[in-house]
Amino acid sequence: MQNKFKNTPIKLKLIHIELVLYVLFSNFYINLIGSISISELWVLLLTPFILRKKLFLQFPLLKNIAFIYAFLFLSQLISELILGNEFNNMAKGLMTTVVSFLSLIYLVDRLKKNYHLIVLILLFFTIRDIYFMNSTGLGENSVSFNLESNSFFKYKITPILTDFALFISFFLLRRGYKTLTIGMFMGLILIYISFSARSASLVLFFCAIMLLFGENLVKNRKRILPGLLIVMVVSYGGYIGWVKYQLTGELRVRNEQIDRMRNPYNPFEMLEKGRGEFFVGIMAFKDAFLWGHGAWTTGQDTKYVHELQKIQGNIDSENITGLIPAHSIIVGAGVNNGIFAFVFISILIVFFFRLQFSIFKDMIKTPLAMIFLSQIIGLFWTSLFSPMAHFRVSLPFMFAITLILYTNTQKYKRLISLSKKKEALKQNENNTSIQII
Repeated sequence: MQNKFKNTPIKLKLIHIELVLYVLFSNFYINLIGSISISELWVLLLTPFILRKKLFLQFPLLKNIAFIYAFLFLSQLISELILGNEFNNMAKGLMTTVVSFLSLIYLVDRLKKNYHLIVLILLFFTIRDIYFMNSTGLGENSVSFNLESNSFFKYKITPILTDFALFISFFLLRRGYKTLTIGMFMGLILIYISFSARSASLVLFFCAIMLLFGENLVKNRKRILPGLLIVMVVSYGGYIGWVKYQLTGELRVRNEQIDRMRNPYNPFEMLEKGRGEFFVGIMAFKDAFLWGHGAWTTGQDTKYVHELQKIQGNIDSENITGLIPAHSIIVGAGVNNGIFAFVFISILIVFFFRLQFSIFKDMIKTPLAMIFLSQIIGLFWTSLFSPMAHFRVSLPFMFAITLILYTNTQKYKRLISLSKKKEALKQNENNTSIQII
């Protein structure tokens, strides 16, 4: 499998221009049944041309994925009709699922042409994030360039550095520079920690650990559990060190959540403070377990927003919109449309996790290793702790990359197996000829 990725030059083609424009225009939004990017509108217009039987034959698992999306859409529609949600809110919720599926189809159709496109798209993301560095999102330019701002570094600088490092990792690993690759990511982790970008540093840390020990763990699975325990101990040790530096004020950027914690050395309390929306979302899901609250609806008298403020220790009555702050794709599906939507979106995400783990031992040996590992950690983190909008923005990329790598890996294995069978048959024929002679 590794030989397939070595010494293959990257040649610029028209598809590269299309993907650059697709990535860039994903940050230009217009109002059409809510905010929709130019790229998403492009995908909708291309629907008759990308929903082709040939693509489903090339990627047989797309049929399974389409069925899961269909059941998710149906569960959302039934929920919205029963709740009697406003048409505009209902349409925005349903379009999130439609755009997610069609974006997945589009990306699979485009990225399948050459695995190099998976590498290059990370460079395109880097270019986009640099261009929109001063944007708050949805194409608005209103954030000043201030490296002392924790939120600015976390949401603007971190994605640029991460995507570019993943892009570079392919070329380093292709030349066999595994130690240098891990060193590069460890350096980034230290930078992220100094700016209090915890989640970004955690993603890179787990990717680096899996790259370092992944092959050994695959060969000896008995070491997986002890390995996990060691990683947990090391992670907690690093967390304690980070908290100490935060309390002494020696880090470049102080995390204000530390000041609102009863016990800063409790990582679960830090998770609660940092991702309070997740826990409030669970509360809202329990309150409307069967059919949910409906997409884009407000909570009861801003109940859930106040609950979030209590968890975060930040009581502020200003700027309360009343929207339920789920901040989780999986939990958000349950909050919006109840248990059935929650189950189907969970099935979809678990489906891709299974694909990722089924090719783990193959991909860990290739130059795409860090890119692949980032998809595993990214899918886990994004599914649990990112807003529902990421279901149509981020997840289609992760799904498409996973599906393409899985399908190509399976095809490569079949070719190798067929080649070995032919070689064995030829050897048997030669042996038979010798015996006859």
